[in-house]
Amino acid sequence: MDKFNFLVDSSYNLLEASKKNEESVELAIKSLNKNIRVLNESVKSLDREIADKVKRSSEKYAEIISKEVISKLDNANESAEKATAKYEKAAKLSIFKLGTMFFLFFIMAGALLWFFFIKEIPTINEINSLKAEKTSLKKDIVKLKKYGDLASCGNDEKLCIKVDISTSYGKGEPYYLISPKY
Repeated sequence: MDKFNFLVDSSYNLLEASKKNEESVELAIKSLNKNIRVLNESVKSLDREIADKVKRSSEKYAEIISKEVISKLDNANESAEKATAKYEKAAKLSIFKLGTMFFLFFIMAGALLWFFFIKEIPTINEINSLKAEKTSLKKDIVKLKKYGDLASCGNDEKLCIKVDISTSYGKGEPYYLISPKY
């Protein structure tokens, strides 16, 4: 029975030790749960801090990058404006040169036209004068035809009129009466 008592005592001691171990495990679990909660809160706090720091850093670097981009765009804009001014100046000069060439061409063409053609065209006064002379000549021709026959004479085919040479008037130059046709 000693063995049995020893077995019972041992069982009792084991049971007591297991109760103590259970209590310590429960305390350890509670402590562990408490530490897990603290760690979760620390993680959340760290997440918030990291998010804040990332946000501040990204805003800071976004501002730095945007300033650099704006600076480069300003430089590009200035270069583009300078190039635009140069191209506008070159375009104006080209238009001026082209306009001058066309102007000179038209002046030369006009001068050549005048020299070869227009200077020979009579003015309105000359035309009126020629019309008056034509009318006068027609009247003279009508008068001449009343007095004689007109014909072409000689190698030059000049106009001549038949006259009565038996009647001479004047001193020095012979004048002849024109014989009328009828």
